[in-house]
Amino acid sequence: ARELRLAAGRLPARLPAERLREHAPLQHAVAAALRDFRAAAQILHAAAGRGLELDRCALRASDLVQRLQRWHDAVWGNDAAVDATCDEIRDAAALERADDAAAAAEVPDAAAMRDDGSGTAAIAWADIGASHLSLRRTPLSIAAAFQRHLAGRPAARVFVSATLACGEDFGHFTRALGLDSAQCARWDSPFDYARRAALYVPQGLGDPSSAGFTERAVDAVWPLIRANRGRAFFLATTLRAVRAAADRLREHAQRDAAIDVLAQGDAARHELLARFAAGPPAVLIGSASFWEGVDVVGDALSIVAIDKLPFAPPDDPVVRARIDALRRGGGDPFSELQLPAAAVALKQGAGRLIRSETDRGVLVICDERIVRRGYGRQLLASLPPFARVRTIDDALTFLPDSACADEPAAELAR
Repeated sequence: ARELRLAAGRLPARLPAERLREHAPLQHAVAAALRDFRAAAQILHAAAGRGLELDRCALRASDLVQRLQRWHDAVWGNDAAVDATCDEIRDAAALERADDAAAAAEVPDAAAMRDDGSGTAAIAWADIGASHLSLRRTPLSIAAAFQRHLAGRPAARVFVSATLACGEDFGHFTRALGLDSAQCARWDSPFDYARRAALYVPQGLGDPSSAGFTERAVDAVWPLIRANRGRAFFLATTLRAVRAAADRLREHAQRDAAIDVLAQGDAARHELLARFAAGPPAVLIGSASFWEGVDVVGDALSIVAIDKLPFAPPDDPVVRARIDALRRGGGDPFSELQLPAAAVALKQGAGRLIRSETDRGVLVICDERIVRRGYGRQLLASLPPFARVRTIDDALTFLPDSACADEPAAELAR
């Protein structure tokens, strides 16, 4: 596995199958890994039945060989020698013993963790990080597999989340899972967003893809951060933007405010969040993993700034494959895939701001497309009903320490 990672190269990338076919060192490393894993699987297969842990290892080894073989075949074509070995490893009695052992140990259903071989179209790609390599096969759609799962275990299911719908439309979620007959309902939040939170969109920052945009976005948000003594998240759409925003914020903090700057990559996620919540005053900069699953209640977080609308990059292997599939089927990839996904992600990021009935704060979206493009109305409709403010002075009145904190939000926005 270590040699496999080294063969992938040093530069972070998400490579589709066509790029992988040109990557000879990685192909040789995958083939070598298959030979080694296959040898280990044969030994463990021979020892199956001699102990619970050995049985579980036998199952995992055979599963690993099969999954790596399928990934190899999806990129470079079939290897008959490895297929023959996989057939030997799939001895029914051995797998049955291993499955029984896994069940006895109360681990997740091992069969459900394996590709079911149904032929569902999948995208083979590789995710190369600074210290990891993931070889992935992502299905174009999980609807068929999910429906088989539902059919195997008849029951009522209830899906509850603040981010299932795009505006009033649940179609993006129900189509993805094949839930054609689902009953959908939406209830308003008990939080008084209109009085306790504001949406501010700075003007004149330019095209989000232009050089220096991240620095201009930080400059636009800094007066709010300084007035609030930190207590802010700056959510970026890329790790490159995280680094650029951190550098710019540190320049501001060194000049005129004693505010700590915590950036993704400086420490583990849980450690950064603990330091942010415990003080001293800080601004935390993060990308995807900080857009959801983060709960900072109270005045400790009262500004959430988002650099750009979170559209998935079109060169992402999975996104591109799904876009191509929708086009071939006569669909509209932007309205059916890209826009709903961006709306859900934006709602998740915005949801970091107000976490209780007493929270106050300002959401800053530095991407003017949300107010200048036609699709911006759909994105705005997916957000909570924040008061809309046009100037930074009006935005300041929504911060917890503002002297105008209890003024009617509609009057301030007007």
